[in-house]
Amino acid sequence: MELLSYIPGTPIEEGPSIGEILARYPELLETFLALGFHPLAQP
Repeated sequence: MELLSYIPGTPIEEGPSIGEILARYPELLETFLALGFHPLAQP
């Protein structure tokens, strides 16, 4: 899975799901929770 940066002014395209991102980078869970993704706190 390759994560690409978003370039302003370009279309937003489909990419990896949040679940896929967290599977690869579990340390990002706190970041997602801080940004309002509260359902991720539920197992």
